[in-house]
Amino acid sequence: MGESEGFDLVVADDQTSYGYPAYINGSLSDCYNFDQHPTDGVLSIIQTAPPCYADCNCDRKVDLADLVIMKQQFTWTCSQHPSCEADCNGDGKVDLTDLVIMKTQFLRIDCQPCP
Repeated sequence: MGESEGFDLVVADDQTSYGYPAYINGSLSDCYNFDQHPTDGVLSIIQTAPPCYADCNCDRKVDLADLVIMKQQFTWTCSQHPSCEADCNGDGKVDLTDLVIMKTQFLRIDCQPCP
């Protein structure tokens, strides 16, 4: 673990398609990936767009279209409805918690692509 600019940086052992996920101050970072250059071994920090859990239709922005999906799916349990795109926190239901997440991310246009 090395110290750099006030935070601890640890590169995780498991590799993702974007590089190596990073742990900053003990938690997995959604906003940075790390890539090691194959020939000289230099480790590069790559800042990525933060995930938008409220991007229900996967168009890389949170807008009125996502709010419409949230309205249609509000009170759903995902075990009964397999296409449960508005479950922003992944708890298996679309409820007020998901609406709060949407509120905090509304009008974001810099989302990562959906997995």
